[in-house]
Amino acid sequence: MCNISSACKAINIGRKTYYNWIKKFPIFRQQVEEVKESLIDMVESQLLKNAEKGNQKAIEFWLINHKRDKYSKKQYIKKIKTKMIKETVFVQSRKPPESNI
Repeated sequence: MCNISSACKAINIGRKTYYNWIKKFPIFRQQVEEVKESLIDMVESQLLKNAEKGNQKAIEFWLINHKRDKYSKKQYIKKIKTKMIKETVFVQSRKPPESNI
């Protein structure tokens, strides 16, 4: 099983108990990680089988995730660091000439 809710239901415990056991029992946590790893291995094997059969989606998925530099669909934008120069402009102010009127 790959779903925590389904796994909890199968052994008749609640999700809260599951997470408490993960925190409290290192052996339980390790066993959960091993199950996750075996599921990943199984899915990867199936993905490769599908790619070998010519399944286009499986081929694309594999390439995009294993050769990102060549097959990635993401666009990267280079950020160029620019130096901003602040200029201070001094304006000389003069009093208007006094009138002799």
